[in-house]
Amino acid sequence: MKFKAFIIATAAVAVLMGFLTSDVFAQGMQVTSAKVYIKQNEWDKAEALLTEALAKDAEHRDANFFMGYVRYTQGRYEEMLDHWSKFEAKKLGRRERDIHKKTIKDLYIEAFNKGIEGFNAQDWPATISNFKVAVRLKPDKKDFQPETNLGFAQISAGELDDGIATLEIVIEADPKNADIWNGLLAGYIRKEDHKNIIRAYENYLPLINQHDSNDYYRLGRSHSVLGDTLKAAEVYEAAMEVVPEEMNFYLMSSEIHARFGNNNKAADILERAHKVDETDTKILNSLGVLYYIAKDYQKAISSLQKLVELEPLDIDGWQNLGDAFFGLASVANEAGDTAKGNEYTAKGKEYESKSKELMRTGTGK
Repeated sequence: MKFKAFIIATAAVAVLMGFLTSDVFAQGMQVTSAKVYIKQNEWDKAEALLTEALAKDAEHRDANFFMGYVRYTQGRYEEMLDHWSKFEAKKLGRRERDIHKKTIKDLYIEAFNKGIEGFNAQDWPATISNFKVAVRLKPDKKDFQPETNLGFAQISAGELDDGIATLEIVIEADPKNADIWNGLLAGYIRKEDHKNIIRAYENYLPLINQHDSNDYYRLGRSHSVLGDTLKAAEVYEAAMEVVPEEMNFYLMSSEIHARFGNNNKAADILERAHKVDETDTKILNSLGVLYYIAKDYQKAISSLQKLVELEPLDIDGWQNLGDAFFGLASVANEAGDTAKGNEYTAKGKEYESKSKELMRTGTGK
């Protein structure tokens, strides 16, 4: 019985080996035939045979090499590289190694140049596809230009997560590259990722010489959105140093300090703005209001009188000026100076009426 069982087992192995040998032989014939069709430029027939061969063994070296070459001729470069990633080039035959080396070199140049063409034409799908190929084929691993172009294209195409991930790789290798930080900012701003907007600006701003006020607006806003308004005020104060003519930074910073009860700091900032531009009516009005709140009515009147001289149709300017005189009247009356109190009250009513008249006639601003 044991002898019979051994014979049966041996026969089964022989049958199995026969099947395996048959599959291997068939696969080899398919690859060989595909090579012949490739030489004859009959790509469809070669592709069909190689598809059958790979169905039997998806890791087959020669089948993957020739299928990759077929994909190369079809312009399906990413699929080509997927096939060529399944073997080591040094294990190919000499002729195949030469083809592999030349194809890789030519394809990198072609993919990079087509990527540039697509970028200039704003054809983002083509640009992204070509630069993905260039990234995989780049001869110098320290050259991140393909990744840089890919990241910018992905962000331009709205593929924000992919674009950011690509550029983060680049910035890790080149943390002092202002252009890359600017590209990351474009992605993070569109995602409204305020934490990373702040991180990117903290790296980007020290690297540039020409400053754009919009950068400081965005950075300050991100701090405000995250709840740190005093940090936003610091940003606006830093902006005053690099773009001193931008009056809104003084206004926003002073407003924040006033909100936190630091009226002296708020007034100092506005006085600084007034020295930069003595004709800015918003600054004069804000100074007037701030001094009024602080009950420094003479200073409030001084600022507001300058305002209405510059802009006699300013409704709020006349009203605030009237309120400042009412404040003076109150101080005078409390001190027992009824005559001065009446004089200031009359002025207050005059300016209040001026404001109402401008509003009633529609001539005011």
